[in-house]
Amino acid sequence: MKYKDKERIVSQSWFAIMANKSWSEVQKFGDLGFPLAYGGQNDLCVVSEGQGQEYVEEVYGVLLTSLGIPDGEYESWSEMCTVSYEVQGLDNPSKG
Repeated sequence: MKYKDKERIVSQSWFAIMANKSWSEVQKFGDLGFPLAYGGQNDLCVVSEGQGQEYVEEVYGVLLTSLGIPDGEYESWSEMCTVSYEVQGLDNPSKG
């Protein structure tokens, strides 16, 4: 998956999990990766190749692990959550 796609997903996920206490450990781990992804996606900063992008990539990996899904070509945080529900055999609450 391309870096910019991962950056977009990390940025989207940040707001989705920000107020959710069950994600507090992931939030702490991504204390740099989440805001870097958001800044990069919104043209607030340029995330440099190397360590800057590594922070975002690490958070992306933690999101995959936390959701219990394999790496793949995901378009959005929402899609990753849907795949997680499917993998776990759960009903997706957003599908009503």
